[in-house]
Amino acid sequence: GISKGYFFTSFSMKKLFSVLLILIFLLGFGLYLGVYLGERWINKNLVGIINANPDRNYDISFEKVEYDLFRRVISVNGLRIRPVGKPSGTFVEGEVAQAFLSSFDITKLFFRRILDIQELRFYQPVFQVFIPVDTPEEDQAGEAFQSLFGDILSRGGIRNFQLGNAHSTIFLGDEVIGSVINLNIVANDLSTDSVQWSHPIPFEYGRIRMSIDS
Repeated sequence: GISKGYFFTSFSMKKLFSVLLILIFLLGFGLYLGVYLGERWINKNLVGIINANPDRNYDISFEKVEYDLFRRVISVNGLRIRPVGKPSGTFVEGEVAQAFLSSFDITKLFFRRILDIQELRFYQPVFQVFIPVDTPEEDQAGEAFQSLFGDILSRGGIRNFQLGNAHSTIFLGDEVIGSVINLNIVANDLSTDSVQWSHPIPFEYGRIRMSIDS
């Protein structure tokens, strides 16, 4: 009776262990599949969501997106910024080596196609500011950056923004008239529904830190 009971107990433990292994495998496979499908969906749809506002001044495109489900981070490689249509007046073009969209709302993104993120980070962006020869006002480059940042940060309810090691070249027509090296900006607690054109980041914010070489 003891050996028979031991046999059934051992068999039950092996069966339970096998079921647990299968469940762990299915869970792992499900997470992998979810990340894979989520990344494919984001690569297919993110450009359209970012550029959904018909009144935007700039289009944003990119080469590749990677998606971290657990940290809720979207990393974007080869991001490009271009004006919508044929620009009139001063405008900016830009390339960003890598951008991070952090702590985004998964439900809003996948089910409502709304981008709601806590933080946007640009690393090593390179900007070109183009000023028309017929209107060479000195403050146009600064205003162009305000317009660019306002246009980008108004998408997605962004609360925090970081710009790291940015470089900018300023053109008057075809002639280079200035440059900015190693621009760094950290802006926290942004209120993107409150426009303040007197600020370098044209919104109300809780705190901002800037450093620049020129």
